[in-house]
Amino acid sequence: MLKPNQDAYSVKHNIGGEDDASFFSVFDGHGDEGHQCATYVKSNLVKKVDQISRRERVQAAKSDAKEKGVKFVFNPKIWPALTRQQAENMCKTSYEATNKDMRADKKVSLLNGFAILTSFQFCFFSSLFNKVFLIYLCKSLDT
Repeated sequence: MLKPNQDAYSVKHNIGGEDDASFFSVFDGHGDEGHQCATYVKSNLVKKVDQISRRERVQAAKSDAKEKGVKFVFNPKIWPALTRQQAENMCKTSYEATNKDMRADKKVSLLNGFAILTSFQFCFFSSLFNKVFLIYLCKSLDT
């Protein structure tokens, strides 16, 4: 009997409303039901990353507007890119939230674990309009 492929992947562009931000993920399922774990994480982690990235960028834009004494404008195209600290927080928080949700979901909470390796890449424009690419690797251990 053939075992199902236990791996999944995801490519999501425009993370957090940022045109040049992408999130690349590989989900490595383990055990008899590893494919279900990988599929669950694929469906949920990317949503969390997008939501948390957007939240971080909104907070930064609101802070910038307040600092400059101008009105906050809801326009992701003009919001600041994530800082290194914000990107790290986004990875950590989204992984923890996905893990917590998975454990609470009765359909998958008793399944064997998984491993994930993701790459969050975004770029911004320098003052000379040269693209600079930043790549953050986020790795989660088996759960």
